[in-house]
Amino acid sequence: YTLVLSIILFLLIIHNHSYMAEIRAQAKILNLAEYSGLVEADVILLQKVLENEQYKNIARAVYKAPGTIRNRLNKIYDILGVMDRMGFISTYLGYEIVFEKSNDIE
Repeated sequence: YTLVLSIILFLLIIHNHSYMAEIRAQAKILNLAEYSGLVEADVILLQKVLENEQYKNIARAVYKAPGTIRNRLNKIYDILGVMDRMGFISTYLGYEIVFEKSNDIE
């Protein structure tokens, strides 16, 4: 019985490990370059929002006024189609935020 249980446990661990690797491979990515009106600097702002930083702390980190940051983030939320900060967090929590322009020639 011990041998059979050990084998089952071993198989479950291997299965769980491969499942977790598959989940990591399917990482969620929000590419801001795909949205008109967003710029590379917006990546930092949104990453800070996902880290639950207050607007005044975000403003201090990027050397801007808190009102400027609040206004910019509201514009970003509008572009992304979310209502507000909480809508953004609930929609994009767990996403990697990047700004990668495609190499397609239009």
